[in-house]
Amino acid sequence: MNTNQLAAALRNKAEEVREVGDETQHDQLMRDSSYLLRVLANVVDGMPLAKAFGSPGDWGYDTQIGQALAMPAVPKTTIDTSPMVV
Repeated sequence: MNTNQLAAALRNKAEEVREVGDETQHDQLMRDSSYLLRVLANVVDGMPLAKAFGSPGDWGYDTQIGQALAMPAVPKTTIDTSPMVV
């Protein structure tokens, strides 16, 4: 799991929630938000981050979160707070 890429994907998801448009987009973002809250609860309970998120396929390999989970781990050196550009 690439935590830098995952953090950027999560920040992008937060921006999407703020900018929700049509009803279909709203429904997907509500599902994603619900799942992210469950992930956060798992982390707070002490579950390791990789296990809390589940597998990349749980999110979809075509999503930024799924892609970040599928990436090999990299050493954590700095925190990149900029939005991820695809």
